[in-house]
Amino acid sequence: MKLKKLTMLLFLCASVTFTACKSQEEKDMQIKQDIDKILVGGVAVEVERGVAKIQGTFENEETHKKVLKDARNVPNVKSVVDDAITQAMPTITTDKMLQQK
Repeated sequence: MKLKKLTMLLFLCASVTFTACKSQEEKDMQIKQDIDKILVGGVAVEVERGVAKIQGTFENEETHKKVLKDARNVPNVKSVVDDAITQAMPTITTDKMLQQK
């Protein structure tokens, strides 16, 4: 009798554990899909346990900040890790400027 109760208890615990893991994976997938909608070209996101990691290169600082802010507002996001960079625009000089220097 004790063995039967113990077996049922273990089965119940195992089913709850496996269900919880799948639920987190589904949440992560939904977070990734939501953040992918706001991303620009050259930038990607990975999500693990509610933590979104943004990687890639942004063309300007305004877009970079806006995407990070919007990603933090996505439901179920615990935090956002910013591993992206902002590409510095090259300064174009004229021949006249070079000759003067």
